[in-house]
Amino acid sequence: MGTVNKAHVGIRRAIGIGALGASMVFIGQMAASAENASAPAAPSEPSWCHQDDMSVTIKPGGAGAGHRYADLVLANDSDNTCSLQSYVSLRLLDAKGKPLPTRVVHLPGKPKLVTLEPFERAVTRMDWSVVPTGDEPVDRPCQPTAASLDVDLPHSTPEPGWNVVAWNYGPVCNKGTINISPILAG
Repeated sequence: MGTVNKAHVGIRRAIGIGALGASMVFIGQMAASAENASAPAAPSEPSWCHQDDMSVTIKPGGAGAGHRYADLVLANDSDNTCSLQSYVSLRLLDAKGKPLPTRVVHLPGKPKLVTLEPFERAVTRMDWSVVPTGDEPVDRPCQPTAASLDVDLPHSTPEPGWNVVAWNYGPVCNKGTINISPILAG
Protein backbone atom coordinates (compact mmCIF):
# COMPACT_ATOMS: atom_id res chain seq x y z
CA MET A 1 0.00 0.00 0.00
CA GLY A 2 2.91 2.33 0.63
CA THR A 3 3.91 2.09 -3.03
CA VAL A 4 0.37 2.86 -4.21
CA ASN A 5 0.11 5.88 -1.92
CA LYS A 6 3.52 7.17 -3.14
CA ALA A 7 2.40 6.74 -6.77
CA HIS A 8 -0.93 8.38 -5.98
CA VAL A 9 0.85 11.30 -4.29
CA GLY A 10 3.24 11.59 -7.28
CA ILE A 11 0.32 11.74 -9.71
CA ARG A 12 -1.40 14.40 -7.60
CA ARG A 13 1.85 16.41 -7.50
CA ALA A 14 2.24 16.15 -11.29
CA ILE A 15 -1.34 17.26 -11.81
CA GLY A 16 -0.84 20.12 -9.37
CA ILE A 17 2.38 21.24 -11.03
CA GLY A 18 0.73 21.00 -14.46
CA ALA A 19 -2.25 23.04 -13.24
CA LEU A 20 0.11 25.60 -11.70
CA GLY A 21 2.04 25.85 -14.97
CA ALA A 22 -1.19 26.26 -16.98
CA SER A 23 -2.35 28.93 -14.53
CA MET A 24 0.94 30.82 -14.91
CA VAL A 25 0.64 30.73 -18.71
CA PHE A 26 -2.98 31.95 -18.50
CA ILE A 27 -2.04 34.77 -16.10
CA GLY A 28 0.85 35.76 -18.37
CA GLN A 29 -1.49 35.91 -21.38
CA MET A 30 -3.97 38.02 -19.44
CA ALA A 31 -1.22 40.43 -18.37
CA ALA A 32 0.02 40.73 -21.96
CA SER A 33 -3.54 41.38 -23.16
CA ALA A 34 -4.00 44.05 -20.49
CA GLU A 35 -0.70 45.71 -21.49
CA ASN A 36 -1.70 45.76 -25.16
CA ALA A 37 -5.15 47.10 -24.33
CA SER A 38 -3.72 50.00 -22.33
CA ALA A 39 -0.89 50.81 -24.75
CA PRO A 40 -1.77 53.66 -27.12
CA ALA A 41 -2.38 52.59 -30.68
CA ALA A 42 0.27 53.59 -33.17
CA PRO A 43 -0.85 56.72 -35.04
CA SER A 44 -2.24 55.92 -38.45
CA GLU A 45 -1.23 57.78 -41.58
CA PRO A 46 -3.73 60.58 -42.33
CA SER A 47 -5.92 60.25 -45.38
CA TRP A 48 -4.17 62.87 -47.53
CA CYS A 49 -6.21 65.05 -49.87
CA HIS A 50 -5.92 63.97 -53.50
CA GLN A 51 -5.46 66.59 -56.17
CA ASP A 52 -8.47 65.26 -58.11
CA ASP A 53 -10.71 66.08 -55.11
CA MET A 54 -9.45 69.62 -54.59
CA SER A 55 -9.84 72.99 -56.28
CA VAL A 56 -7.69 76.10 -55.91
CA THR A 57 -8.54 79.78 -56.17
CA ILE A 58 -6.64 82.97 -55.40
CA LYS A 59 -8.28 85.49 -53.09
CA PRO A 60 -6.50 88.84 -53.53
CA GLY A 61 -5.41 90.64 -50.40
CA GLY A 62 -3.90 94.03 -49.85
CA ALA A 63 -0.83 95.81 -51.12
CA GLY A 64 1.80 97.84 -49.39
CA ALA A 65 5.45 98.90 -49.53
CA GLY A 66 5.99 97.25 -52.91
CA HIS A 67 4.42 93.94 -51.86
CA ARG A 68 1.24 92.19 -52.88
CA TYR A 69 -0.69 89.75 -50.69
CA ALA A 70 -3.18 86.99 -51.45
CA ASP A 71 -4.59 83.77 -50.05
CA LEU A 72 -4.37 80.59 -52.04
CA VAL A 73 -7.65 78.85 -51.11
CA LEU A 74 -7.63 75.03 -51.22
CA ALA A 75 -11.14 73.55 -51.25
CA ASN A 76 -12.07 69.93 -50.59
CA ASP A 77 -14.67 69.36 -53.31
CA SER A 78 -15.13 65.68 -52.46
CA ASP A 79 -17.55 63.78 -50.22
CA ASN A 80 -14.60 62.49 -48.15
CA THR A 81 -12.66 63.90 -45.22
CA CYS A 82 -8.98 64.40 -46.03
CA SER A 83 -5.90 66.10 -44.59
CA LEU A 84 -3.24 68.55 -45.71
CA GLN A 85 0.06 69.43 -44.06
CA SER A 86 3.18 71.32 -45.06
CA TYR A 87 3.52 73.65 -48.05
CA VAL A 88 2.12 73.67 -51.58
CA SER A 89 4.40 73.70 -54.63
CA LEU A 90 4.01 76.62 -57.05
CA ARG A 91 5.12 77.45 -60.60
CA LEU A 92 4.42 80.64 -62.50
CA LEU A 93 3.51 79.94 -66.14
CA ASP A 94 3.41 82.11 -69.26
CA ALA A 95 0.43 82.27 -71.64
CA LYS A 96 1.64 79.12 -73.42
CA GLY A 97 1.94 77.15 -70.16
CA LYS A 98 5.72 77.28 -70.08
CA PRO A 99 7.41 77.74 -66.67
CA LEU A 100 8.67 81.20 -65.72
CA PRO A 101 11.29 81.89 -63.05
CA THR A 102 9.67 80.89 -59.74
CA ARG A 103 11.33 80.70 -56.37
CA VAL A 104 9.13 79.66 -53.44
CA VAL A 105 10.24 80.68 -49.95
CA HIS A 106 8.64 78.94 -46.97
CA LEU A 107 7.72 81.44 -44.29
CA PRO A 108 8.50 80.46 -40.69
CA GLY A 109 5.94 78.39 -38.86
CA LYS A 110 5.55 74.75 -37.97
CA PRO A 111 3.23 73.02 -40.47
CA LYS A 112 0.20 71.57 -38.68
CA LEU A 113 -2.16 68.86 -39.80
CA VAL A 114 -5.29 70.45 -41.29
CA THR A 115 -8.25 68.10 -41.65
CA LEU A 116 -10.89 69.12 -44.17
CA GLU A 117 -14.42 67.79 -44.03
CA PRO A 118 -16.24 67.69 -47.38
CA PHE A 119 -16.43 71.17 -48.91
CA GLU A 120 -14.25 72.81 -46.24
CA ARG A 121 -11.30 75.03 -47.15
CA ALA A 122 -7.71 75.63 -46.12
CA VAL A 123 -5.46 78.54 -47.10
CA THR A 124 -1.85 79.32 -47.82
CA ARG A 125 -0.87 82.96 -47.38
CA MET A 126 1.27 84.37 -50.21
CA ASP A 127 3.19 87.57 -50.75
CA TRP A 128 5.57 88.79 -53.42
CA SER A 129 7.44 91.93 -54.41
CA VAL A 130 6.66 94.18 -57.35
CA VAL A 131 9.87 96.18 -56.83
CA PRO A 132 12.87 95.25 -59.01
CA THR A 133 15.90 93.94 -57.14
CA GLY A 134 19.51 93.29 -58.10
CA ASP A 135 19.97 93.23 -61.88
CA GLU A 136 16.23 93.36 -62.70
CA PRO A 137 15.22 96.20 -65.03
CA VAL A 138 13.57 99.30 -63.61
CA ASP A 139 12.32 100.73 -66.92
CA ARG A 140 10.07 97.76 -67.79
CA PRO A 141 8.57 94.77 -65.94
CA CYS A 142 11.14 93.16 -63.62
CA GLN A 143 10.22 89.66 -64.86
CA PRO A 144 7.95 88.29 -67.58
CA THR A 145 4.34 88.61 -66.47
CA ALA A 146 2.76 85.27 -65.63
CA ALA A 147 -0.60 84.25 -67.08
CA SER A 148 -1.24 81.48 -64.55
CA LEU A 149 -0.03 79.74 -61.41
CA ASP A 150 0.36 75.94 -61.31
CA VAL A 151 -0.29 74.49 -57.82
CA ASP A 152 0.58 71.02 -56.48
CA LEU A 153 -0.44 69.67 -53.08
CA PRO A 154 2.01 68.24 -50.57
CA HIS A 155 2.01 64.45 -50.12
CA SER A 156 1.14 63.94 -53.77
CA THR A 157 3.03 63.39 -56.97
CA PRO A 158 3.45 66.71 -58.78
CA GLU A 159 1.16 66.84 -61.78
CA PRO A 160 2.00 69.77 -64.03
CA GLY A 161 -1.23 71.41 -65.05
CA TRP A 162 -3.28 69.75 -62.26
CA ASN A 163 -4.69 72.97 -60.92
CA VAL A 164 -3.73 76.00 -62.89
CA VAL A 165 -5.32 79.25 -61.76
CA ALA A 166 -5.32 82.57 -63.59
CA TRP A 167 -2.63 85.02 -62.47
CA ASN A 168 -3.84 88.62 -62.80
CA TYR A 169 -1.37 90.18 -60.39
CA GLY A 170 1.44 91.41 -62.64
CA PRO A 171 5.09 90.42 -62.61
CA VAL A 172 6.74 88.81 -59.60
CA CYS A 173 10.05 90.52 -58.93
CA ASN A 174 13.15 89.22 -57.16
CA LYS A 175 13.47 86.44 -59.76
CA GLY A 176 9.88 85.24 -59.28
CA THR A 177 10.07 84.92 -55.48
CA ILE A 178 6.79 84.06 -53.75
CA ASN A 179 6.76 83.74 -49.96
CA ILE A 180 4.20 81.24 -48.66
CA SER A 181 2.95 80.12 -45.26
CA PRO A 182 2.34 76.53 -44.28
CA ILE A 183 -1.18 75.37 -45.07
CA LEU A 184 -3.60 76.78 -42.48
CA ALA A 185 -7.19 75.95 -41.54
CA GLY A 186 -9.36 78.26 -43.56
